[in-house]
Formats: sequence, structure tokens, C-alpha cells
Amino acid sequence: MGRAWLYYTTLKRDFRKNFFPIGTSCIVYMITANDMSDFYRSGLSLKWRNQREHAEEECIDKLEYELCNVKRPCTVTLFMSWTPCSECVPIIIDFVQRHRNVRLRILAARIYYHEEPENREGLRILFTYCVDLKMMKWADYYFLWYSFGDNKSISRELIYKPHPYHGITNWETELRKILQGGRRKVFR
Repeated sequence: MGRAWLYYTTLKRDFRKNFFPIGTSCIVYMITANDMSDFYRSGLSLKWRNQREHAEEECIDKLEYELCNVKRPCTVTLFMSWTPCSECVPIIIDFVQRHRNVRLRILAARIYYHEEPENREGLRILFTYCVDLKMMKWADYYFLWYSFGDNKSISRELIYKPHPYHGITNWETELRKILQGGRRKVFR
């Protein structure tokens, strides 16, 4: 599918389920035809502690460029180290509304500050605008790594190993609780 976008240290630092790196965020995007007959593009957006622009903003800018020549219905999949924060939700909603031919899927390793009410509400808003929100499972990590990684082998233990300071959070259950009762808008 192309050259390596992810390096082992990035995967280990940014996509582990039970580790909370401060100040970094990573998004790998993939654009495919809805009938899976064609693979268009992929790319990487990283945010470090001292950058002003969030990784989501950089990623949306790159997607705008990539999608300018794609007229067929397509799916954009974002493999994210964190779900979007409440500040990035309006940017994503604007993108979804301007690109009616795009189905947006977000597969995240963790939920960003999941106890903050504004972040919880932001995820519900994304859900109402037909953004598919899911937590990454092992198959998603495997696909991400072997499609965009640097060819070192990975293991479930690397991804799911509890961090000594952070314990374990069941992100799938937490996302289900957050989205419970949310209603989808019908505009597509």
C-alpha cells in the first residue's frame, strides 16, 4: 500500500491502549473507494506538545487536498491515537457536511479526557452527524501496522499491556456509554 508511515516507537508510544503520553497525538488516514475496488491515498498527521495546530486540523487540511479530485463515493478511515477533543469536533463536522460523498470512520486507541463533559458531548455530536466512531481492536492494529508500519513485528502484549501508572480502561464500554441515547441526523 505504499511506504511506511508509522515507526515502531510511534506505535508503541501513541497507540497503546493503556498508556497516556502527554502532548502527542497521531492520526493515520486512508482513503478508499466505497466498493473497495480502489485505494486512493494515505498519510500521517502528528501533533507534538508545543504545536498550536491539533493533529485533526492538519489531517483535515491534508484530506481537503487529497479529496479535491475524488468525485466517487469514498470512505476516509482515521486511525487515531485519541478520539477528537471538543475543539476539533466543529472542524470535523464542517468537513463531513462539505463532502457528502465521503463516509468518515474514526478508529481510536483511547478516548481523549473521557471524563470531561465537553469531550463526551463532542463525541455524541460526531455520532449524530453520521461519523462512525469505534475503538480500535486487535484486527485494526494489525491492519494499521502491516499496511503502514516499518515491518518490525508487533504483538498483542505491546498494544494491550497495562501501564504501571495508568491501569486499564475498557474503552469500548466507555464509548458505548458516551454514545448511548445519541440520535443520528439523516442528511446523507
